[in-house]
Amino acid sequence: KLGGNIRFDITPPYWGDRLGAYEGAVVRNPYAKTTKALNADVWRRWDLRGAELNLALYVRSESGGAAVEHFWDDLSGKYSALMAGQTWVVASGCEASLTLRPARGLTITAHGTIGWMFPLEYGTADIVAVEDGTTTASKVHLNTIDHSSSPQLATALVARYFTPRGWLIGAEWAYVAWRVMNHSLLLTSDYILERNLSPEDWKLCTKAIDLGDAHNVGLFVWRKFGPLSLSLSVRNLLNFTNAYSGGYQPSRLAIVESDTKISYTPHAPKFQYIYPRHAYLTITYEF
Repeated sequence: KLGGNIRFDITPPYWGDRLGAYEGAVVRNPYAKTTKALNADVWRRWDLRGAELNLALYVRSESGGAAVEHFWDDLSGKYSALMAGQTWVVASGCEASLTLRPARGLTITAHGTIGWMFPLEYGTADIVAVEDGTTTASKVHLNTIDHSSSPQLATALVARYFTPRGWLIGAEWAYVAWRVMNHSLLLTSDYILERNLSPEDWKLCTKAIDLGDAHNVGLFVWRKFGPLSLSLSVRNLLNFTNAYSGGYQPSRLAIVESDTKISYTPHAPKFQYIYPRHAYLTITYEF
């Protein structure tokens, strides 16, 4: 039996007049409409002997949202905007934390979260030229349901120790998994998919690329001397540099012309890597 406190939050409909800007040009999203959101949370806290346990379950739903994505349109040679709307997204997950106090001044905390995002509506979009506002394509179909689910698992373990002389010494380890690259709405639209794409390029536009697992280790020390405090931290202690911290799909197509046809190839995905080992020194003075 879960027990505890149950809270339901219902957000009333609101008007979202979404705008997008690129180099000073502002484009109004014609899909701006009433947005409905529903959030439900179930949470519980247990105070145990020498320990504390927190557990939360959540479901969040938003429908009627809108988005503006600016890009350089290789097809027309102009800056354009994809005006997306009519979306319905549901996110759900579980969060938990356990804090142990095995000795005086020592705390060990374990965090964990797992969640999913499910687009439940394909949606449509218009392609609009930013310079003059003309519509290049209207009611473009967005292919977002089949590949846009984004499960993610994240865990962390943090140990802190306050010494009798007032020093705080700590270590942390974090691990993430089940992550996928952020997709471009443009590349998943019929505006692109109906072009002359090879089967390989079609997969590049629609496949959810797995970013793989990543973990990080850090150390930190803190001490207060009256109004002065000193903080030193070392991040990525083990110097992992071949793991991704994130990634995204650029909204670009390369045009390849031959004597017989014109084909379009999506630009390669962009990835951000975990920073190499580095240290921070912070000195704070309180007046």
